Amino acid sequence: MIAAVEVARMTEGTNAIYSGLRVLLETVETREEAFAAIRTVLAATASDEGRRQRAHRIAVIATAQNIPLLAETMQEDQRWGDAHLAESLRIAAQRGLIGPIENPEGVAHLVSSLFIGRAVIDILRDDAADAAWLDATMAALEFHIPPKN
Repeated sequence: MIAAVEVARMTEGTNAIYSGLRVLLETVETREEAFAAIRTVLAATASDEGRRQRAHRIAVIATAQNIPLLAETMQEDQRWGDAHLAESLRIAAQRGLIGPIENPEGVAHLVSSLFIGRAVIDILRDDAADAAWLDATMAALEFHIPPKN
């Protein structure tokens, strides 16, 4: 029961980010607006609440290593999030905001791992480090998400 509550709490935050990103990608008109929206979302998660959510996610991931039912539930959540993000990227390509992505699932997995990796930056409690992470993340995304030809 506790495991289900923890995953539900974790899933809420993840779903909100991915769903918000989907809405943004469905409404913006240019690649530049899309990347500005992504940057805005990532910058907003530099908040104390964003840090708490990432810390919670890492704690649940660590706990899931020894609790198979929790791990299974997290796997379902992760698969949903990555599939949702990959589909959002396909929608952006169909709308002509970006070029086709050879492996949208791979890009989605990369983005997921970046969110977790950001927790390392959170520990620093350094705005300059977070800003550097954001710049590097945006550069990586711009590389992996091509412009339309």
